[in-house]
Amino acid sequence: MNSNLVDGDDEFVALVLAGASKYREIGRADFPVIIDADPGVPWKEVVGVIDLCKRNRISRIELAAPYPEKQK
Repeated sequence: MNSNLVDGDDEFVALVLAGASKYREIGRADFPVIIDADPGVPWKEVVGVIDLCKRNRISRIELAAPYPEKQK
C-alpha cells in the first residue's frame, strides 16, 4: 500500500485504516499489514508498529522475508 515515511503513529494508523476500508469496500474483511523493515531499523520500532496494529484490532500482521545477501 505505502512505503513512504510517515510523520508519526497517528498518520501510520490512518493510512492502515484507510487501506482496510478499501479492502472492505471490495468485500474482503481480511487484509494483511506487511512489515518490510530494513535491517538497520531498530527492533523496538518494528515491535511498535505491531503494537499499533494490535491496538487498532488489526490482527493479520506479517513480516516480509529479508532480501538475500549478495555473495562476495
